[in-house]
Amino acid sequence: MKSIKALLVCAVLLTLCQTGCGEKTSCVSGVVTLDGQPLPDHRVSFTLETNGVTTGATGLTDANGKYTLTTESGKTGCPIGHFQVRLGWVNPNPPKNVLNGDPSPYKLPKSAFDGSTTFEVSASGSSEANFDFHTDSI
Repeated sequence: MKSIKALLVCAVLLTLCQTGCGEKTSCVSGVVTLDGQPLPDHRVSFTLETNGVTTGATGLTDANGKYTLTTESGKTGCPIGHFQVRLGWVNPNPPKNVLNGDPSPYKLPKSAFDGSTTFEVSASGSSEANFDFHTDSI
């Protein structure tokens, strides 16, 4: 009887871990522009560090600069909280022998990748997170 209870407890814990232990998320999408023009092929990363644990979500801008965030577990959305926002270029045609990431062909201001840009993801529902960076602030 004890082994059946232990098995049930393990099954419940495993299920909770696989579902993210009930992590609350909110749908986040938006458009990233540079000087008012769409910024394609960039990873948009929302990161938050709490008690030494980093959490967040990422998305990839399309040709129109549009993106939708997805959590590390693959769930559409982003955890609730105040996040640092960083961009990173994703080469759509990477060379076959590159070990390190390629630099962006776009002249991005420091605020696009230093964590000084932030966004609050609230529990009240979907969030539109649009970012317009400017080359004159380089």
